[in-house]
Amino acid sequence: MVAYNTFTLNQGDSCKANLREQAIQMVNAVTSHGESQFVAEVAAEPPLIVILELLRVPLQDRRQCRPRSAITDLQHGTSVVVEIDCMLVSLNKVPTRYPEQLTRGKCAAMFSKGEIKTFFPSCVWIHELQEFRDMNASMIAELGELRKSTGYTNPGNGAWQSRGNLNKLPTFEPLMECFTAGSRRVLEFLKYEFENFVITDAWANINPPGHSHVIHTHPNNFLSGVYYLQAPEGCGDIEFIDPRQQALVLQPRATVQTPQNAWKQRIPPREGQLLIFNSWFQHQVQENRSDQERISISFNIMLKGSVGVESAGAQF
Repeated sequence: MVAYNTFTLNQGDSCKANLREQAIQMVNAVTSHGESQFVAEVAAEPPLIVILELLRVPLQDRRQCRPRSAITDLQHGTSVVVEIDCMLVSLNKVPTRYPEQLTRGKCAAMFSKGEIKTFFPSCVWIHELQEFRDMNASMIAELGELRKSTGYTNPGNGAWQSRGNLNKLPTFEPLMECFTAGSRRVLEFLKYEFENFVITDAWANINPPGHSHVIHTHPNNFLSGVYYLQAPEGCGDIEFIDPRQQALVLQPRATVQTPQNAWKQRIPPREGQLLIFNSWFQHQVQENRSDQERISISFNIMLKGSVGVESAGAQF
């Protein structure tokens, strides 16, 4: 109303007509494009149209903002800086909107090349065994016998854990061969130099409905893993926690969870599935919400011989 009162009657009517026409064009543009930068493309437009009318500046003479970009080398970790020159330089050139290449979803038009490098990844190696059902059935039967006389049963929730000597029992030899083969593949992938490695221990976990497992690691070992003998749907995902503690200091809410912004990642268990990971990798197991027991066998791997460089090596 203040702006309208600054015009003569004829000017006011003309401004209202122009403003209405521009508003229709704005709505049509946003509708056809499907998105907009609200401040630059919607909220700022009506008052700027009034100002242009006051200054008698034709709409086609409005100066567009010019990007001044200082784009440095992404590969070496430096920043990308984009400055927008929106200064009013003359009465007949009034800036009102960002150039198209800087609007949401179109920033890529500014760059000739883009690259993302991943440093210090935390890996989980997933192996799917072939023809595992007979082997699993044999091991489950053996665990049933062991459960009667050995191991530890949690009196609070009924979860049972065997002794850590399954790697020395004949029934579990075929599975230990799978553990050895999978671990060798992982060590070859990592390109480490080592003389040999050994399964230090292996144990079974039988977890009834309602049971979960707290966050933990496997100390004094190099690799660890878990194999699923019985994993009904909903029996509890294994969940890995971001090992970078400093990354948890500030956690913005993510619109979509991705491996790059998540601080934990889950893997649903599957029968015949073998997971191998670094022993230092924190993990936990979600609650078993099925009506059956979850049965798994965990194990640890340690390197043998001389490990590390000569000036800071160790003998295992």
